[in-house]
Amino acid sequence: MGKPRRHRLKPQAQGNCLIFGIASAENDYRVAWSLNKSLGLELGPVAPLEATDERADMAFSFSVFEFEDESRGGQWRLVSNRCEGLRLVPRQRDADYFLVCAPAPSDEVQAAWLRKLREGEGLQTAFVLQEAELGKSLDLLF
Repeated sequence: MGKPRRHRLKPQAQGNCLIFGIASAENDYRVAWSLNKSLGLELGPVAPLEATDERADMAFSFSVFEFEDESRGGQWRLVSNRCEGLRLVPRQRDADYFLVCAPAPSDEVQAAWLRKLREGEGLQTAFVLQEAELGKSLDLLF
């Protein structure tokens, strides 16, 4: 199997980003469609993030969708947190997906987006995550 790929947002995005955890039983394309519809994004698929479970000696692919919003000057990234029973970030069992936005918007905009996410089709709930809650796993999302 090939070397695992890492996708990165532009360097200035780290440390100034907003991370939503999203719970949904829907597949990745359906979640991306719902986010596109509710937030006015254009998330599209990119190469998946590949991770290896040394205990099971297996490789797993976690789907990734991205959108660079030139009109608002932001970057968006949707990363799946589940693949065949394995979690990309095991500490975040409540999150099936992570939505990363860089740079982070104002508190008012964050609250409005969170409200829209919670009302999105096929999304059970959404919540804001602090970078400290992700620990070293934060690097996997960039």
